[in-house]
Amino acid sequence: DLVHVEGQEEATILYKVTRTLYQMMRDRGYTVSDQTLSQTLEEFKTSFTSREGLHTMFQKAEQNTGPKFDKEGNAIPLSIHDYDTKIVVFFPSDDKVGSTLIKKIATQMCDLEVTNAVV
Repeated sequence: DLVHVEGQEEATILYKVTRTLYQMMRDRGYTVSDQTLSQTLEEFKTSFTSREGLHTMFQKAEQNTGPKFDKEGNAIPLSIHDYDTKIVVFFPSDDKVGSTLIKKIATQMCDLEVTNAVV
């Protein structure tokens, strides 16, 4: 049961939003597959079930930037769990974002050990 907004069904609008989002994430150095970027509207509609099903975590592509150092000059080991390398995108089902939703998202971010998000 898709919602229609200004003559377009919700799946079409969310398809356009996700395409823009995926390209934006790739442009900022996050890993996004070519298959994801080339998904057609029909493929998206086939897999689309709800906004919550679109929640996505992006990981920064590995970059050979060398070691990081603390104030004393000691090398800081790099980890896949570095907070700056991950971002989560949330697609809330509610049209209005209030404090209850923000608290829920913050809890999910803590559970995922992520400090960056797009809502």
